[in-house]
Amino acid sequence: MRSQISHATVFSKAAPTLAMVLVASLSSAAQAQWWWPPQACMIEPEQPTTADPVTITLAGEWPNSCVPNGSYAAVVGQEVYFDVYADYPPGTMCADMITPWGRSETVGPLAAGTYTVIATLYDALSAWPPPSPVEVCSFVVQPCCWFNWDCPPDEYCAKAVGDCYGAGTCELRPEVCPLVYIPVCGCNGLTYSNDCLAAMWGVSVDYPGICDYIPPELCSAVSCKTHGAESEFKIDLPLHPPEEAAVECRWHGPEEVIFTFSEDVLAADGVPDETEVNLSCHGVPCGTIESVSIVGDEMTVEMGGVPDATCLAITLDGIIDLAGNFLAGDYDVHIRVLLGDTNADGAANLIDMAQVKSVKGGPPDETTARFDLNCDGFINLIDMALAKSRNGGLVACP
Repeated sequence: MRSQISHATVFSKAAPTLAMVLVASLSSAAQAQWWWPPQACMIEPEQPTTADPVTITLAGEWPNSCVPNGSYAAVVGQEVYFDVYADYPPGTMCADMITPWGRSETVGPLAAGTYTVIATLYDALSAWPPPSPVEVCSFVVQPCCWFNWDCPPDEYCAKAVGDCYGAGTCELRPEVCPLVYIPVCGCNGLTYSNDCLAAMWGVSVDYPGICDYIPPELCSAVSCKTHGAESEFKIDLPLHPPEEAAVECRWHGPEEVIFTFSEDVLAADGVPDETEVNLSCHGVPCGTIESVSIVGDEMTVEMGGVPDATCLAITLDGIIDLAGNFLAGDYDVHIRVLLGDTNADGAANLIDMAQVKSVKGGPPDETTARFDLNCDGFINLIDMALAKSRNGGLVACP
């Protein structure tokens, strides 16, 4: 008789990363059908966030070899309806033996909240009446965060070890930590005595052990202008000492400067704007910041109103990498601004006029863009006149 068949737990060797919830007892309506409800409900990942698809696995034992061969899951509000069915053609022969079964379905990503899994069985071959839907387990979906400022003040954005750039969940910062030394490297590039202390400071763990992390660095900068309708040409701005600064000799001075870093960066306050950039000429504020944008490892600064014959210092502040490490090394660029100084020697004179004259008559290219002083896409008498108007001009950076 079915009531005499021993009852065993299945999936006892499930991978430890799966969250197993054993069903404590069977409802009275299903006592006669001991194979229902499922004996195990597993959730993967164990602690899902609003960024994760959620895989639900139901498992148990079946009284014969015709185990459930299909399933379907649907989310309605805070409930996940998991339908399991054994659908075989009429006349199918089923061996009378206890057989393990399991079905998995993936839902989501889901909104934050607590979800209940409700299972229903449809068995086309069973002579027993279909059992009522039953609650088999529940799980919690945590809100997704990217940065600590996405969380309340007493929480931080906790991420999986090594997933510094991924999504996390808001978790409470510990108030007390054990006095043990098991060093970990935080996602901010700093070493902490243990992972609890890192969490206390609102830092997720990058990897176990002492940090060997290299902070972000400024690698290069260029002054970019559009010549004519489409052509864009750049002047390199080497990260040399101020006295060796590059010269921007074109009309209106620097208007777009693009900085390239050693890795992807962000504004520390979350919004790239004029607070990350300071403009000064010989130590005095000058020019205006029109826009600041960051895409990957590049930061573009649009500016205007920089006076001619001056040394412009562009100083960066509040720039971090995706792990929260601040910029190291060079964080400023100097530009000598002098219209007509085509040979970049710090003086606008007859030599520059001769250079413009030697290439006039054609459109600029990568090697001659400096001579298209008014950036109209042609090197001609207008550029020669501009060079002549600045004859005698000098510029130097301290």
